Amino acid sequence: MVNANIPSLHNTSPPGLTLHQTPSPTINTSQYDTMQKFLNLIGTEQLIHVLLQCDRNNQVIDKWLAAIVFEYFTRAKLLPHQYTREKFFIALFLAIEFEDRGVMVFQSVQWLSKEVKV
Repeated sequence: MVNANIPSLHNTSPPGLTLHQTPSPTINTSQYDTMQKFLNLIGTEQLIHVLLQCDRNNQVIDKWLAAIVFEYFTRAKLLPHQYTREKFFIALFLAIEFEDRGVMVFQSVQWLSKEVKV
């Protein structure tokens, strides 16, 4: 279950995930640009936005799972222009499955797929 003290992903575009205006000295410009592209994907892709709006209780995705999706993109050596919603949802599915939240999330995804016609 998600800790109630953790801020939600659902606040702004990109939802609740932002980078500082200037990169940290420990992050090079390329890494910063890559993270910004990922956050732009979350903030601008309509289907991801609908998921976040419907998932108010963070049953399907939270900041931790979003970070895992970003890590999967990085480990797959995807270039920022290769970030797509399809790859996002595949990586999200894998993150959920590997964290053994399958039954609860599967029910939520079934409900979401019936409710949302995008």
